[in-house]
Amino acid sequence: MVLAQLALLALASVLLTSEGKERAKVGPETVDNFSGYVTVNGTRNLFYWFFESRGNPSTDPFILWMTGGPGCSGMLALFVENGPYKVTNDSTLALNPYSWNSKANILFIDQPVGTGFSYDTNPFGAVTNEHQMAANMWEFFQTWFANKGIKYAKLPFFIAAESYGGHYAPALAYHIQQQNKAGAGNPIELAGVMIGDGLVDPANQYPSYPEYVKAHQTEMKFTNKVIDLMEAALVPCKPLMRACGGYDTTCQACNSPKDPQDACGPPKDDPKGKPCCNDYTGVPCLNTTLRFLACSNAYDVCNLGELIPIQSSGVNLYDVTKKCTVPPLCYDFSKETKWLNEKANIAAIGANKSSWTSCNREVEVKLVFAGDWMLTFKSAVRSLLEGGIPVLIYHGENDIIVNWMGGKAWTDKLQWSGSAGFTSAKNTTYTVDGENVGSFKSFQGLTFMKLLGAGHLVPMDKPKPALDMVTKFLAGQPFSSTLSEDEEVGVVV
Repeated sequence: MVLAQLALLALASVLLTSEGKERAKVGPETVDNFSGYVTVNGTRNLFYWFFESRGNPSTDPFILWMTGGPGCSGMLALFVENGPYKVTNDSTLALNPYSWNSKANILFIDQPVGTGFSYDTNPFGAVTNEHQMAANMWEFFQTWFANKGIKYAKLPFFIAAESYGGHYAPALAYHIQQQNKAGAGNPIELAGVMIGDGLVDPANQYPSYPEYVKAHQTEMKFTNKVIDLMEAALVPCKPLMRACGGYDTTCQACNSPKDPQDACGPPKDDPKGKPCCNDYTGVPCLNTTLRFLACSNAYDVCNLGELIPIQSSGVNLYDVTKKCTVPPLCYDFSKETKWLNEKANIAAIGANKSSWTSCNREVEVKLVFAGDWMLTFKSAVRSLLEGGIPVLIYHGENDIIVNWMGGKAWTDKLQWSGSAGFTSAKNTTYTVDGENVGSFKSFQGLTFMKLLGAGHLVPMDKPKPALDMVTKFLAGQPFSSTLSEDEEVGVVV
């Protein structure tokens, strides 16, 4: 083990991290790659690992990847999902032929601060909402593109995120959109957003749990009584989610103090925007106490009624077809955890923490207790679509925790200028090399896709279709044009 690591370091070529220190290029990847930190908000040090495209890095698009959780490390995706490397049984690194850097430059990040190798020198610092997250990430790229990543600054910029990234991706994309409009900082060439099995609009996604369990009742071995209880729990859950979702996350007036004349100022994310004193339901934005109570109670009531019955049964929340062998995440990440905790590897990638965990529960708790979980980000998605930014929503068919039924529900109910066209769009079969790998529907920039045989982590379960999907989305190419059998017989999928 030690000899293998020493050999790896001896053969490595030297690169500079964002801190300016010499670090070794780690692993067998032949394209340029480097890792390091960028400091934001004065004390928050965000760790990243960047890989150039295996194609043409000077013209291929740029992908930012954010893992969800909240509090789960981007390094996890790098090794088990869509990154260039896989960890072998003997703790060496092997190339992943289906890495998303096949046709794109990609940056994996540990965020919010406290996630993975990221850290805060302020012991009282914490990210408690998506406005802070988005501001931190915008500052990250203002610094990174002006220094280490200057040659990638003008490339088409795509945001990809997973799971709780259904909060991260639209919040950050909306923030970038508004900053670009306001002429703040250097423009970021926002070109598209991809959200995998993402929690975007809880009020329209949580009601899908009983529906999904019914569809898989035999294999899950659930009684009608349990399903009835889950449906009954939606009675108090739904109004709490609506009350929480009534806080429009695109209205930042809650973070905009009144000016000396006692008038609301423009949103912080849109300095030239129209002053906003109320959210779209008419509730004063400054009434944060009621919003917090609704959001925190919605988290408790809805998860107790919808998720706990499934999790307590021993069913794998992340893939209904597999047993949960390693609770609570049900996946065995022991090889990756071991590699990322080896001192030689930590030193090689320039990390400043002595240990790594896949998911930091402290980061999660701070967001949950601040009422972030049940907020909706459909308004941000609407703004992106109206601004001509394409959005891809994809789900693995076997995922329970953020299932495709909920994803279809919120995208069908999203109100935007293309609503009618999207709702009536025909479902089409998605094929890769002649094989049916899923289905999708698209209209004017919005695509909803369901992938067959995949669970919560689509790129891990179905790497080839996932790479094909992202490659076509980046290039603006159609996925398929064949009417699905389900649509032909009138079945809603």
